[in-house]
Amino acid sequence: MTWIITTFTSFDFPLREAGRKLAFARASESAKFYNCESDLVHFGGGHDTIKGSVRVRKACWSVFRSVFHGERIEIFTSTYDVRTLLISLLLFWKPKKLILVDGDPFPNNHFLDRYLRILLCKALSRRTQVYGLTQTQIRSMGFSNVQLFELPNGFLPEVESGPFTEKRNRVLYMGHLTSDKSFLEMINALRILLGKRPDVDFVVCNNSIKSDFAVFDEFKKLKDAFPSQVIYKGVVDPFEELRSSKVYLYAFKTARSTMCIPLSIYEAISVSTKVICLRVSSNTELFGNIPLVSLLNYQDIADPLSFSREIELLIDEDK
Repeated sequence: MTWIITTFTSFDFPLREAGRKLAFARASESAKFYNCESDLVHFGGGHDTIKGSVRVRKACWSVFRSVFHGERIEIFTSTYDVRTLLISLLLFWKPKKLILVDGDPFPNNHFLDRYLRILLCKALSRRTQVYGLTQTQIRSMGFSNVQLFELPNGFLPEVESGPFTEKRNRVLYMGHLTSDKSFLEMINALRILLGKRPDVDFVVCNNSIKSDFAVFDEFKKLKDAFPSQVIYKGVVDPFEELRSSKVYLYAFKTARSTMCIPLSIYEAISVSTKVICLRVSSNTELFGNIPLVSLLNYQDIADPLSFSREIELLIDEDK
C-alpha cells in the first residue's frame, strides 16, 4: 500500500491545479508500479472517492492510524504549511518522502521563514528524504541533502502535433484577477494594444470569484471601453482556449505559495501557443531555452508601452 498525503484543502475533479495533479499522478504511477491501490489523503471536505486505482480520502484519525502501517509514505506539501509540521511529527519514526512544492520562499529575514524552517528541520528525522521539484527551488530551501524529485509519467502534457484550431489574434489570461499576477499591468498594456489593433481580442478566464475588487473594477473599465474585443469567461477547458490563442500571459510576479512547476506554461507549449512570463522562481531554469516562451523582467511589463509592444511582436511574429 502506498500512502500519498497532501496538505491541500480540497480535491475536486477534474483537477485544475498543478500541485493536486502532481499528487494524483504520483499516486496513479505508484499503484501501477506496485500493482496495488494507492490512497491519496487530503484535508478538504466532500466524500471519499475512487478514481481508477487511487482512493481519494479525507484526513481523519482513523486514516492516520492506517498510515502507521503503510509501507510507502509520500507527503506533498509546502514548507510553510503548519500541517507539514504536524504530519512530520505524527509520522516521526516512519520512513517517508517529503516532496516540497513551494514556489519562491519568504525573504530570509521573515520570521515565518526563519522559525518554520527550524521547526521543520527538528520535525524531520533521519528516516525522511526531502525532495524538491527544480534545482532553483532546492537552492532556495536551505536544507541539506535535498534530492530532485522525478516527475511522474503523465503529469506533463505531451506536445501535440496539429492541426490546431486556427489561432486568432487572441491574447489569453487564465486565473484570478489579482495584482500579484500582474493583471493591472496587463490591463494597462492591453488598453494601448486594443486601441491600436481592432483585430486583437483579450480573453480573460476567471476560474473563481477570488479577485481583487480594485483590479476587477479596472478590468470592467477596459471591457466597457472595448466591449467587442474584451471577452470574459468563467471556468473553461484550458487546452481549448490555449489552442485558439496566439499569446498566453503568465506574468506572475512571484511563485510564492504556489507550485513551482508552472504546469500552465507546459500546457501552452504543448499546443504551440506563445507565452509571456517573468523571470521568477524556476521559470528561467525550466524555459530559458524554449523558443515559444518569452522571459521578461518585471520592469519590462511595468511599462505599458513596452509590454504592449512585446505582445504585439509575438502576435505578428508568424506573418
